[in-house]
Amino acid sequence: SPAGGYTFRNITSNARPEGFTVTTKFDKVTHTLNWECRPEGIVAMGIGLTDAASSLAINQFTNFTASNVTGVILPANLAPGLEWTYALDLQGTEAVKPGDPAGNMTGRISMTFKAGNTENVTVPAGAFDAIAIEVKTVSEFRITSASGQNQKITAHTTYTVWYAPGVGWVKSNGSGNINGQEYFETIVLESYKIP
Repeated sequence: SPAGGYTFRNITSNARPEGFTVTTKFDKVTHTLNWECRPEGIVAMGIGLTDAASSLAINQFTNFTASNVTGVILPANLAPGLEWTYALDLQGTEAVKPGDPAGNMTGRISMTFKAGNTENVTVPAGAFDAIAIEVKTVSEFRITSASGQNQKITAHTTYTVWYAPGVGWVKSNGSGNINGQEYFETIVLESYKIP
């Protein structure tokens, strides 16, 4: 990744018919995200930590709220050739030292998905028959500092993500461009436990 090697752990909890919670733990960042189960598929109700870039971005802001959530992250009837979208607006507060004035962040994340074929994928956690999904993301953020200065951050990413039935996300591989700086990374599932 652009930040070098790293590991993280996802813990799914509070599973119920209408949703579940995923807590992601990086070395210095812990983030909790609520998901909803809808007839059309599962929907993230905010921004998740799925790579080094999102981890670094989340660490700079607090008090995230999401609005105008549309589409799904994973459709109920996933099949090769299926295409779908997901988008949301985000608002947050710049993380600063106590007593310092904080700036504000607003942004929009838009994702398009296209399901490919089922492939055999081998990662440290094992070999899986997983469906390959191309994910293209455009993220546009505007940060207004406490002094009134504006900064715009634009990120474009293209990943292939492999999902295995009964397990979930087992691998992703892709690249991104944040304000003109490119990066590449691969993420693999090292281990998992389903209670």
